[in-house]
Amino acid sequence: MHPKSDIQRARLAAAVKNIFLFRSLDVFQMQEVLDAMFERKVTPGESVIEQGDDGDNFYVIESGQYSIYVQPDGAAAPKKVGGYDSSGSFGELALMYNMPRAATIQADTNGSLWAMDRQTFRRIILKNAFKKRKMYEKLLESVPMLKTLEPYERMNLADALVPQTFNNGEIIIEQGDDADGMYFVEEGTVRIMRAEHNQEERQVSTVTKGGYLGELALLTNRPRAASAYAVGEVRLAFLDREAFERLLGPCMDVMKREMQQDPSVTMDAYQNGEGAKEAEFQRIAQNISTNIQKISQNVSSMQRMVRQLGTPQDTADLRAQLHQIQHYTNQLAKDTHRSRKDLDLLPAPLSPSTQRQWKLQRERLTNDFTTALSSFQNVQRQAAEQEREEVKRARAESGTGFFTESEGGRHDPLVQLGGHQSQTQAVMEEEERMQELRERETAVRQLESDIMDVNQIFKDLATMVHEQGEVIDSIEANVESTHMNVGQGVQQLAKASDYQSWTRKQTVTLLAVFLFTALVIGLILRARWRH
Repeated sequence: MHPKSDIQRARLAAAVKNIFLFRSLDVFQMQEVLDAMFERKVTPGESVIEQGDDGDNFYVIESGQYSIYVQPDGAAAPKKVGGYDSSGSFGELALMYNMPRAATIQADTNGSLWAMDRQTFRRIILKNAFKKRKMYEKLLESVPMLKTLEPYERMNLADALVPQTFNNGEIIIEQGDDADGMYFVEEGTVRIMRAEHNQEERQVSTVTKGGYLGELALLTNRPRAASAYAVGEVRLAFLDREAFERLLGPCMDVMKREMQQDPSVTMDAYQNGEGAKEAEFQRIAQNISTNIQKISQNVSSMQRMVRQLGTPQDTADLRAQLHQIQHYTNQLAKDTHRSRKDLDLLPAPLSPSTQRQWKLQRERLTNDFTTALSSFQNVQRQAAEQEREEVKRARAESGTGFFTESEGGRHDPLVQLGGHQSQTQAVMEEEERMQELRERETAVRQLESDIMDVNQIFKDLATMVHEQGEVIDSIEANVESTHMNVGQGVQQLAKASDYQSWTRKQTVTLLAVFLFTALVIGLILRARWRH
């Protein structure tokens, strides 16, 4: 435990509140985290962690700017691949997977970090994550809607849930609020209330253990259609909007059918102001940028591990670490893709200059994400190919037979007993090999599934770019059409101007002829009058 002042605790709490790894901790575990972390001040040029070193601490950034450097094998100097600006965290992979640091983090300015040592990190974070997964997997198995999920999908969903507790009468969801997620009831009862036409609230239903609430507003992108209150003490598992959209795809049809039976989702959508839109855009963009950096770091670690497969350094622990970091990076890629699509869903800003800025940021993030994703896919395929070759080799080796007694043979009882023992030992060893083989085949199937996920992301990105290109082409066509119309208008104006000049000349000529004729007639009449 590291003593802290009230001011330090407040600063630390603000720094860690958005860290993904801490989201599943309850109040007491969060206090344990705050107690365990210690402050580290850094100066410009100081290296916080070095690529290749053993992981000692996990860091949360409170302030300062930092650069990320990766030195590929054979390169003369490290290359800058990204950075952090007054937020974010790093160093967790080395602690989670007992692997060397994948990158170097160097301070560019004076800054402040909060650190947690390896032992405390593994005791609090990893132990809690395992317990939470098992607890929530059991809860999700009791939800009928989730029967369509595969076991690994249910496991991912369990990892994304965050525990929340409400006391009797406390409001969980308020009618008219924006939807930030949905809830699964772990223990207790929730009362659903709705007010219509400025009348008092009336109860419309209750939700008990194994039920869920809050999904309708997420499906319709509209404000909450009803309020939810705790009846007694209620324990809930919260799933935020991003995880909802990423993980519950197979269950969408079930929820939409239920939504069609609910007439209450007709409220107007909430529109953010310009400042809120800009803040939300930059928040999502920063999250995408951070994820891309982490993907690039993980790819470097995976490349190093893949090169060790099939060599004397190839061990079960190495393969387990490779599978873990690969699956973790695959989830990062999905989250990043979801966030990238969220940028396109934001309402366009009113300012033309802000529109141009958003467009440039989107293009840059898409290019960076595509580059990182391409490197990730390449190392995925290399890993899959190596694993398939190893499984093929292991299958060939597993074809050896066992010792058998010759028909009609006579054996000494002691020798026969020894033969039985050898057979039993051989069977046990073969069973262990077969179990390992089955585990490796399962890992290969998971890896191939993750590769398909990345392929789908590439397809979605291509569709996104194509659709944006069509919009741009449409704009250019409209601009060209407008240009042609303007040109035709100028030609018509020029013709009108020429006609107007010609008309003016004709008028002057006729007036001159008329005056001349009048003058001649006047002179003739005057001459006759004199005679």
